[in-house]
Amino acid sequence: MAVAMDVSDEAQVDQAFAQCDQQWGSVDLLVSNAGVQHIEALRNPALADWQRMMAVHLDGAFLTTRAALRSMENTEKGGI
Repeated sequence: MAVAMDVSDEAQVDQAFAQCDQQWGSVDLLVSNAGVQHIEALRNPALADWQRMMAVHLDGAFLTTRAALRSMENTEKGGI
């Protein structure tokens, strides 16, 4: 089962994990591997480019980990 989401969007992450829970009962494994890259000289990027990259890398890891833990709580099994 594939579920598309923006990992930096809390509502999308929660909805995607709810779909997985509905289909499979719970999440057993999370590999938090989303990332984006902005290649440009460090003196040039806009703050918005930096914030988008950090949102995907950091907020995405937090949101997906939190959602996976919530799913795994009921079964007391799983791995991140």
